[in-house]
Amino acid sequence: MVTVGITRAITNLKEAHAKLGVLPSPDADFFTEWRAPLPALTADQQATCDRLKQRYLDYADNGAITEGTVKP
Repeated sequence: MVTVGITRAITNLKEAHAKLGVLPSPDADFFTEWRAPLPALTADQQATCDRLKQRYLDYADNGAITEGTVKP
């Protein structure tokens, strides 16, 4: 049996839907944990989020993110 990395086997959501038989759920309560109150972030967690946000903005400024990536 050959093991292939997921990014080589499935490269977009359409392929995931076809190969795995998964579809988006229209049910707003599918992830009930999204509605639960969350604990406050620690200083380290907030710093990580800030770093990731800045990295994303840097990629966007340099044209490394396509319009399709950020469009709803």
